[in-house]
Amino acid sequence: MMDTLTGIAQSSAIANWGDIPTWALVIVGIAGVITAGYAGKYASKVYNLDLTREKDRSLQEISAQANLVSVWAEVMKTPISFSEFYGVVAIAKNESNQPIYNVVIMWFLDEKNLYQESANLIPPKNSYTWPVQGNVFKGAVEVDAEGHVSLDVAMSIIKRTRISVTFQDAANRQWIRRQDGLLVQFVGPTETQ
Repeated sequence: MMDTLTGIAQSSAIANWGDIPTWALVIVGIAGVITAGYAGKYASKVYNLDLTREKDRSLQEISAQANLVSVWAEVMKTPISFSEFYGVVAIAKNESNQPIYNVVIMWFLDEKNLYQESANLIPPKNSYTWPVQGNVFKGAVEVDAEGHVSLDVAMSIIKRTRISVTFQDAANRQWIRRQDGLLVQFVGPTETQ
């Protein structure tokens, strides 16, 4: 019995740690698991980045037509013989390849909404001009009896003017280009930028 206990003590004192190929295989396996973990983490980052880019691309495609719609004011000489009277016009331009519908311009002078006009349709690569009667500006600037203004007054109106335009694109989405120039899409009762 003593021989048995001595044999057990000797075998436990000399541990069998296996051979070198087994250890190499274990080390390579552990390294593979760690590498796979990092690869999965990196793949997740790449996937999320790709989703973000796809979303941005999709938003750009949605607003592509709307980005080609603009509105501004210009001074226009009135067709009165032998006189130097001027008027002011609002111009909405559709540079897209598709029509826009239900167009409404809102004229702001010194941040006050003075005037509103509409058009059912602006064809592709076209513009629509609304002559604004000088009477709209009575009280804000010097206007003669017919509603005409001098060039200096017309220029001061242009400097103080901001115009917004609301419209519907070919995909039936509602948009507004606000008087500060920002394009906003209406989605339900709220707007998104």
